[in-house]
Amino acid sequence: MLKLLREPLKVAVGACLPTLNYDFKPTHTYTAYFAVAKNETERARYFSAEFSLDENGIQQLNQ
Repeated sequence: MLKLLREPLKVAVGACLPTLNYDFKPTHTYTAYFAVAKNETERARYFSAEFSLDENGIQQLNQ
């Protein structure tokens, strides 16, 4: 799934980034990419997180 947003998301300091209602399935591996900026004039910082799920939740996380 590739989901691009037209409007920026506003996330409170210390809050988790949203999953955008994606239905993550156990035994699958996912990679999420985010561009984060404090405001419209600051250059964005890009990062990714790769993770897999088991029946109990997150099994492995690579940043």
